[in-house]
Amino acid sequence: MRNRTPKTMWLLIGLLPLGSHAAQIYLCKTSQGAQYWSSDWCNKSGGYTVNAVTVPTGMSFQEQAKIGDQLMGRQSSAVAEEDAARDRIRACGAIDRELAEIWSRYDKSQFNEVAQIGRDQSRTRELKARHNNLGCQTR
Repeated sequence: MRNRTPKTMWLLIGLLPLGSHAAQIYLCKTSQGAQYWSSDWCNKSGGYTVNAVTVPTGMSFQEQAKIGDQLMGRQSSAVAEEDAARDRIRACGAIDRELAEIWSRYDKSQFNEVAQIGRDQSRTRELKARHNNLGCQTR
């Protein structure tokens, strides 16, 4: 193994099933919303289970809980990335719809006042810049 810190090693170990050298710890939540780690089922301490993670044995519960926090942080960041991707797709769709609405005013050679044309040109530039910044696919 290359130069890995012990924390990184434990994190990697926490990701792998370890058979008899592994323990389950449970992320629990109280009815008031507070979260805590438990080595036993959450309902035994008056909470409910949010998630469970596999951690190495042979270390203190505090160290296991710290690994649990790191693992949950990884899961939370994956969920956040998915949410951000969905939000970006929605924003791109909204931009595409607004651009289509603007362009529809000009595709039938209909009369548009000069002030409206100026507003539309300005807004089109803003929308295209945002479209580009979000990395939306060009149609």
